[in-house]
Amino acid sequence: MIRTLYGDILKIAVENANFSDGIVIAHQVNCIPTMGAGLAKKIANTFPEVNRAYLAKGKEEGWQLGDLQIVECNYYPNLRVANLAGQLRVATPTNRVATDLEALRLSLQGLAQWRSMEGHDIFRILFPLGMGCGHGGEDWDNVRPIIEDTMEGFHADCYFVNNKK
Repeated sequence: MIRTLYGDILKIAVENANFSDGIVIAHQVNCIPTMGAGLAKKIANTFPEVNRAYLAKGKEEGWQLGDLQIVECNYYPNLRVANLAGQLRVATPTNRVATDLEALRLSLQGLAQWRSMEGHDIFRILFPLGMGCGHGGEDWDNVRPIIEDTMEGFHADCYFVNNKK
């Protein structure tokens, strides 16, 4: 079962990074690549190393739907950001849904495999409540079960972080 926390996901992660065995902020990115809006933009501004790694992957090998990139945050050795390539492009007014549910599932499965195969000491994963729904345009009733199903049996505490009270 994934529990819900309330507050700013970045603030929660940073405040707990020094006292934790490992935290991952998992969020959806597009394959363009640009971190120009929403949580991705906040992550890019707060952790420039995450944006640099994201852009470098886009330039060097390109982003494909279902890709996963884990980036360590420079000043917080116990904090990582998981870039989940769940949308090819940015939603537009004429084509509102950009989130690809199967690609998101693949990225999440990659995260679970990364944790178990590499033996990483990640014990908390934070997902923004509504991931893939804002700028991705998908319905939370479609996204939430994919996250819950993929993380079921995952040996970490998983949380949806609601930035509204």
